[in-house]
Amino acid sequence: MRLTLRASASSGWLPAVVLALAAAVVLVAYGTPVPQVAIFGVYVTFGIALPGLLWVRLLRGRAAHIAEDLTLGLAVGYCVEIATYVAARAAGLPLLFLLWPILTLAVFAVVPRLRRYWRGDGSRAPIWWSWSLAAMVGYLLVYAAGTFFAQHHLAGTDTPYVDMTFHQALIGELRHHVPPQIPYVTGVPLAYHWFFYAEAAATSWATGIEPVTLLYRLSGLPMFAAFVVLTAVGARRLTGGWWTGPVAVAVALFGTVAGPYRWTVTPVPDTQTLGVTWISPTNLFGLALFAATILVVMDVLQADTHVPRRYWLLAGLLFLGAAGAKASLLPLLIVGFLVVLVGVAIGRHRLDRNAAVGLAMAGVGLVLAMILLFRGTTGGLVIGLDSLRSFPVVSNPGRGAQGISRLVMPIVGWLIALTLWSFLWAGVYALFARRHRTNPDPRILLLLGICAGALGAVTVLSYPGLSQNYYLKGAAGAFGMLAAAGIASVLPARSRYLPLIACVSIAALAGAATVLAFRAIGPAQV
Repeated sequence: MRLTLRASASSGWLPAVVLALAAAVVLVAYGTPVPQVAIFGVYVTFGIALPGLLWVRLLRGRAAHIAEDLTLGLAVGYCVEIATYVAARAAGLPLLFLLWPILTLAVFAVVPRLRRYWRGDGSRAPIWWSWSLAAMVGYLLVYAAGTFFAQHHLAGTDTPYVDMTFHQALIGELRHHVPPQIPYVTGVPLAYHWFFYAEAAATSWATGIEPVTLLYRLSGLPMFAAFVVLTAVGARRLTGGWWTGPVAVAVALFGTVAGPYRWTVTPVPDTQTLGVTWISPTNLFGLALFAATILVVMDVLQADTHVPRRYWLLAGLLFLGAAGAKASLLPLLIVGFLVVLVGVAIGRHRLDRNAAVGLAMAGVGLVLAMILLFRGTTGGLVIGLDSLRSFPVVSNPGRGAQGISRLVMPIVGWLIALTLWSFLWAGVYALFARRHRTNPDPRILLLLGICAGALGAVTVLSYPGLSQNYYLKGAAGAFGMLAAAGIASVLPARSRYLPLIACVSIAALAGAATVLAFRAIGPAQV
């Protein structure tokens, strides 16, 4: 008995169970009925994640750590769920999509050759790794409770955030009509990234839970957990060190640009995504699917040999899922593949065939999304300096600027943005000091391309409602992994890290003091 308790205490399942119980308590405290919390958990586990896990293991030909398999399976499960639901809803039989998890579980249980995919590889993560990731997801619960749940009750006379009724209307539209139309304009096809709404509609049919409860309370939680775990797994795959996972997640979630001016809180856009976690469910869904996509692509690029077709099937499924989850994601992946091709051609004097295949598949996925989802529209895209003029560091002091000032102010704002961004992701600099720079790691090149594409997009592209900022927010996981990899590349191997931690703490305090001093001497308004 004592041995069993000790093994349970050191297992990664304990923080997962504690987190699930904490989530249930918070959800119930904010008005979610207990039966709905339970049935949602059962459906996500057995209707999405577990069938997805089995398919992931089959397509990869192997099992991995259970946390990786479950979260990657959740992402793949979402993609298959959406595909089957769209087909079933279009045929007028919306519940028919439930055949895919039922048949998956049955076939993998009955067919002898497939039974081995029920077993994991037996690997275990350090207990502190599991607890640290659980703590970060737990922080989201606390943050969401204070900033969203408390202002968005499931019943009553609250005034919700302006976009929430739009999100709810689209879930209702996908619940009843495929292909979808704009719910408030009769006969006009919906040209939008609507996969989140299809997923929520499918979940509503499967569980009987109303769309408002899914939107305001439930649907985002497993997506956020998947993003956290997959980002941590990706960082560990990149560096080999478990500790880089929590570091990457911390940078992705909590990293924000310094605010040295009293007249604005956030002078330039950044990857900070906590503030839009619940008000932009498409961004959150995109983060989860893009983290899964990056992980699978990194494995493909690391192989540096022939990749089995079934692995490309897995990658292609995620490409299409990411394209429909958030329109800004697949272009970033394409830029990443282009950087890999150029970097390998220069550094290794050859063509990276896996990157070329990935680029072709991503290109096809983007074309299909443009035709089938976005109906050939551009969403009001404008190319030029308008995006830079929208940066608070430019728009506030440059209000009403004319003539040469109207051209100079965006350029100055861009230089300030580069400076603040360089402080935010300073760990990336270390990658350029690594040895063997003539033999670049394709995975690093991929992440560099994704991040460069995000920075470029937010600089020269402009959309209504400042939607270009979601290029940066969608790349949050890539920025986190890059920063963690950079830190790992220069971190000395030592048995005691207390002096190093002390130095980092002193540097952080010095930086904070500098920002506060700058704010104190600066003007309160411009």
